[in-house]
Amino acid sequence: LNGLKENKVYVISDIPVGRKAIPSKLVFKVKRNGDGEIIKFKARVVCQGFRQKPGVDYGEKYAPVANAAVVRLALAIGAYLDLEIEHLDFTQAFLQADMTDELYIRPPRGAPQVPPGKAWKLLKALYGTIQAP
Repeated sequence: LNGLKENKVYVISDIPVGRKAIPSKLVFKVKRNGDGEIIKFKARVVCQGFRQKPGVDYGEKYAPVANAAVVRLALAIGAYLDLEIEHLDFTQAFLQADMTDELYIRPPRGAPQVPPGKAWKLLKALYGTIQAP
């Protein structure tokens, strides 16, 4: 939950008239190494995006996904030209995508709760939302 605050994923806001806050929950995962030893415990907030309504909670749907054939072609060209290929990994990559639509969610159990009539207004996409990359 600290990552949400650090990345400015939400602000606490009034829910506009005629809108509903979408439920969310915490999903926990245990990361293990090759020997099965626990490395760390992870938690993420997941929204129930299936409850989003078209035209209200989101406009267009677009998912930028790299086609496997294009990735193979880029790697083949790099190998042919003897180029060095680098790999990037973004920590908390989902929390980097800005929201273009207004979406309000109820904080999950275990997170600081908000007063009645208020919710988290998302500034960045979260897992489960239609807007998530």
